[in-house]
Amino acid sequence: TTTMMILLVLLVASAFGADQATWSCPAGSFCPNEDTVKECYPHYYCPANSTNPMPCPAGSYCPDPAEKYICPQGTYCTRGSTSPRNCTSRGTYCPEGSESQSYCTSGFFCPTPIEKYTCPVGTYCTRGSTSPRNCTSRGTYCPEGSERQSYCTAGFFCPTPIEQIVCPAGTYCTRGSASPRNCTSKGSYCPEGSERQLSCKAGFYCPTPSEQIVC
Repeated sequence: TTTMMILLVLLVASAFGADQATWSCPAGSFCPNEDTVKECYPHYYCPANSTNPMPCPAGSYCPDPAEKYICPQGTYCTRGSTSPRNCTSRGTYCPEGSESQSYCTSGFFCPTPIEKYTCPVGTYCTRGSTSPRNCTSRGTYCPEGSERQSYCTAGFFCPTPIEQIVCPAGTYCTRGSASPRNCTSKGSYCPEGSERQLSCKAGFYCPTPSEQIVC
């Protein structure tokens, strides 16, 4: 029936793809029709049964129009490449199949174009880093994978860039604290994790800054 014929045509088209012929055409050539065989162009890729040439895709290289290979790590391949190019720019990372030289991601460092490591705790790595940098600013905290030196979170104190500790009861810690500060204001209340000195709530009394008791 007509419906069955249409379904058959669609199945054949999906099996071979838009640029593949239903007749035989050798690899390295393309055949616009059953009676025409044309040599594929340099920088293009023509697998067997091609009806049209297509540029060698980015991330791959085609030394011959009949061959296509994935670009190896440490190299990159732009569209139409016949050979891979070495990644030579400092601070770049080129994994397998790279289309261009890409800078090492923030939070990581790339000593060579084939190596990528997470920035260790106590250090930070900006985009394009080849080695981690030590966090040296007072009151900063740099966990693993840090992109920059970040101030210690309010409610915590950071005696070193690798430690972030909750401010204990009776003390408070503003943003960037290297040590907790005692709550000394009369009638103040500072529970664990306080960012500032709080006034004792109405209906309560605070004999010490770490206690809040119902009247």
